[in-house]
Amino acid sequence: MAPETVVQIRYCCISYEETILVSHQTEAENYTPMVHSIIRTLDTKGDKKLSCPVDSFQVHILIEDGIVYTCVTYLTNKHYHPFAFLESMKERFLQIPSLVSRAVTASENEFDRDFLPVIASIVYEYNIGRGDKVSKLRAQVEDVKQVMLENVEKVMERGERLDDLLSKTEDLESHMRLLSTPSKSGLDSGFYEMSRPTSTQDRLYMQKITAFIFGIYVFVSQ
Repeated sequence: MAPETVVQIRYCCISYEETILVSHQTEAENYTPMVHSIIRTLDTKGDKKLSCPVDSFQVHILIEDGIVYTCVTYLTNKHYHPFAFLESMKERFLQIPSLVSRAVTASENEFDRDFLPVIASIVYEYNIGRGDKVSKLRAQVEDVKQVMLENVEKVMERGERLDDLLSKTEDLESHMRLLSTPSKSGLDSGFYEMSRPTSTQDRLYMQKITAFIFGIYVFVSQ
């Protein structure tokens, strides 16, 4: 399924009545006169959501407790994304009580120094498709899928290593049984006497067995 096209935030601002307290835009177009002309006509009493087309643009507005949160996109009938952005911008703004309390008396663009970097980062996250909770969940799902794929590859590689260790261990055990089991026939007995390991050989074989067992222990413990 093709990825959903993200509605791009071109401009956003926070205002109190007609005063724009902070604003940010992603291109050279001057949106301020257009936004000013709209917020002058707004009744900021009561909480509400509005969306209105202006030429080739769409202006989305969220009003809460007298503070107006606005963003501009190109014309669209997908309103979820812009209003999710406005909600995020509102939540971040309300996390700074000093700005909220100053909003009533603040002058034009007074909050640019304090809050402009914040809304610029929110705009960036939304415009790359990672801003709202749904987009974040989708991104997290993709991250988890990638980790799972990597883990499957590691498990397959580990399985091959384990099979190799088991095979070598079985070969060694078979070899030890052959060398350590005496035969009842004279010929076989003679062969056994010639092939029986010396004490030095015994130590070497035990060291090999210990090394393989230790290797398996380390492998399983990973």
